[in-house]
Amino acid sequence: MKIRNATGKDVAGIAVLVSRFVNEVPVWGLVVRTEDDLRKLDARLIWVVEDNNKLVGYAICLPRANDGSCIYSERDKILELDEIYLIPEARGKGIGSQLLKLIENYARAQGYTKLFVYSSVQDIDPSLRFYRGSGFKTWAIQMFKEIK
Repeated sequence: MKIRNATGKDVAGIAVLVSRFVNEVPVWGLVVRTEDDLRKLDARLIWVVEDNNKLVGYAICLPRANDGSCIYSERDKILELDEIYLIPEARGKGIGSQLLKLIENYARAQGYTKLFVYSSVQDIDPSLRFYRGSGFKTWAIQMFKEIK
């Protein structure tokens, strides 16, 4: 497996993985990015995971304005991990952790002081284990119960 920055040649493959993500994982509010949408993003903030010259995962980060939330100080520079996805066959091998570590190192080198992630997956427990295992702290939680 190889992790690298995305190039223009990867856009179509990333778009396929984005569609696969949306179809596989019930997520509220996930923006389905088209190839055109992906081309407008900063390629330095997109990483791909390759296995035998085939894309098996990606991560997209976005710089975020400091909105003054209580978890940020005035001097914080914030990078949001907007999407991260690995096909099922690539999971459980430590690749997601490697990808996250690479993003964290990039963020540190670029002067970011906070790495932020928001998740609205229906089954949050695996995501919480993954992010907490990588040092993320929970700031807020939103829950619901179906009333029938």
